[in-house]
Amino acid sequence: MLVASRSLCLNKVLSSNKKLIFNSTRTYLLDTSAGGGFSSFNKREQAKENQFIRNLEKEQLARIRDEIKRHKEELATLENKINEISKRHKDGEETSKD
Repeated sequence: MLVASRSLCLNKVLSSNKKLIFNSTRTYLLDTSAGGGFSSFNKREQAKENQFIRNLEKEQLARIRDEIKRHKEELATLENKINEISKRHKDGEETSKD
């Protein structure tokens, strides 16, 4: 099985014994000249690859969500510090006027 870039495969004209199969994550270029298309082995391998990609994407999304959560917490902490400093600054101005 040859794996090629989606953008490259879309622009190529393939001969009658070649077939493009599009997947959400990648493009497969398969030689179906034997007439069989996907064998059960190929289907199983594709399912394993797709499952691997889905798991990888889930892990990446989880890491990104954790990072966003961490950044939001840091932002909230910084905002609290700004509010405290602003409050002290205002209190300092009021006491100096008296």
